[in-house]
Amino acid sequence: VSAAVDLSDVDTVLLDGHHPALALAAAKAQVPVVLDAGSRKPVFADLLPLVDVCACSSVFTDSVECPVVTRTHGPDPVEWFVDGQQGEVPVVKTEAKDTSGAGDVWHGALTLGVARLGRVPNAADMPELIAYANRVAGIRVQHEGASWRARLR
Repeated sequence: VSAAVDLSDVDTVLLDGHHPALALAAAKAQVPVVLDAGSRKPVFADLLPLVDVCACSSVFTDSVECPVVTRTHGPDPVEWFVDGQQGEVPVVKTEAKDTSGAGDVWHGALTLGVARLGRVPNAADMPELIAYANRVAGIRVQHEGASWRARLR
């Protein structure tokens, strides 16, 4: 992958580190960069300094130095850390029929919220951004397979 990736029409970048060269090139975009840190990838040492929002799962327990850090815990509250401030946002209890892809849906919804902001979120933004991602992921887990997408329209 060339470092000359054209991201001029992109509002926000979501990376997960599965494709290291592409992730490093995309992380240089002049827009907010969100990292899906479900589990550590070798590229994270080079990638984390370029990340604005590091969205960690409970499995990813390493210390993270990013402007914004979130940590999900399945059905338990999502923690957030921004500029020395921190908080928790509860997850709405729901009957889960299929949790496959719930984390990816959560990260996508968080990234959409960041894109709508048009900037790196601050502490005041976090409760609403996380509540939105929680709601979308909550819809996802109530349905088997991809049938949940029709509820978003």
